[in-house]
Amino acid sequence: METDKRHTPPPRTTQHALDEPMLRPSGQTRPGLDIVRNCRIGYDGSALVFTERGHARRSFPVGKSGIVRAVLVDSQAPDVGGRVGPPIPGGWGELLFFDASDTMVVRLRLDHWVPEADRLTVRPTDGERLLARSGAAALLKKAGIPVTIVRERQQVTGPTMRVPNALPKWYAAVRGVAAAIWAVSWLLGLMLKPAAPWLLVLAAAAALAGPAAYMVVRSVSRKQKTGSEGIRVAPAPAQKSGASVRFCTTASVYIEARDLVLVDGVGGERRLARSGAHGVASLVLRTAHKGSEPLGVELVGPDGQVRAALPWQWWFAGADGEQRWQELKSATGLPVEERALRKGASWPADPVAQADTHLMRSLPGPLARSASAFPESTLGGANKWIMAVMAVFSLIGAVSLSAKPGYLVIVLTLSVLALCGALLPTLVHNMVSRMRLDRPAPGQEPAE
Repeated sequence: METDKRHTPPPRTTQHALDEPMLRPSGQTRPGLDIVRNCRIGYDGSALVFTERGHARRSFPVGKSGIVRAVLVDSQAPDVGGRVGPPIPGGWGELLFFDASDTMVVRLRLDHWVPEADRLTVRPTDGERLLARSGAAALLKKAGIPVTIVRERQQVTGPTMRVPNALPKWYAAVRGVAAAIWAVSWLLGLMLKPAAPWLLVLAAAAALAGPAAYMVVRSVSRKQKTGSEGIRVAPAPAQKSGASVRFCTTASVYIEARDLVLVDGVGGERRLARSGAHGVASLVLRTAHKGSEPLGVELVGPDGQVRAALPWQWWFAGADGEQRWQELKSATGLPVEERALRKGASWPADPVAQADTHLMRSLPGPLARSASAFPESTLGGANKWIMAVMAVFSLIGAVSLSAKPGYLVIVLTLSVLALCGALLPTLVHNMVSRMRLDRPAPGQEPAE
């Protein structure tokens, strides 16, 4: 049974504060939840303010002594050929800010600052509508910064209001340096053999450094609680639909004073404004024809752009579905409009709704395990095997230390720890997922 806060409206500040335009970053999972929660671009009355993940703030004055105009470099068409994968870096366009001498003050990539951008393979729109989707249009209007749109890329350099990488910089540095030290010391250790046994000890220690750094980052990220302190609306999937324990316990919509927080079934979180020119303005109930069973709910902005979608089967078709639907309507306070599809049309048609029908639902086990795995590096899962190979080769190198039992024990111990550190987290993740998280939740076992 949920606590009473589910039925208590979120605390509201003044309407003026709620309507303040503010750019929010694209969605994130662990270890980047603090990015999506803390990184913002706003206007304080005299400057654009970039708040970073650690709450550090950078200001860029607006006016005669600072930014006087902006240019949207919209060099990519909305559809880039139906390519599979994330958008081309910078393919959503760049927003450049210039001072009175036409020197660029700062820039930002729009794909970093559209909350739903992380799940789209193509841009849903372009030009002014893209600015509106990100919130940049309202921010520029508030700051009194005129903007022009060009198609050609600009040859300029300067600072960037960039969403940081989820993994900390020191982590990548430790693993890169450790790999280099391992390669040199392991090769020299084999060449010199008993003359310099400490080199193989150094190699084994370097092999352990990468997995040790990974465990530190992973443990720190555990402190990032999934979800929010706002009112929670949990999914109520249709009975016997096969919805997993992972989906039923993780997927949520949270309603805060300023944000609507959407959490998918693997813990990915994105935040949409509740109000203002780029906020969610209404809930659109999509049906095949008027009065028929709903297909899904679209969260729509004031300009008609779909910002998110919840497939009805996975969110409101279960025994508690009507209650959850009423909770969502009551907590958000948004107007609801029922829209039947035109004859011959199918749902979803909008790119954001298409993406959400695949992600805001219970994913197949293998896909859920892959999507929920803690990221190891920018190389993805390949880095795990590199670390494991380093550990195995360190074990092999220990054979040459048979005449030095003290060194032999140290190298064997460090190498085994390195091998366990490289492979055990993945093994544990897969075991827990297979045995519990990716099994059907109670009452969700698919019909025979």
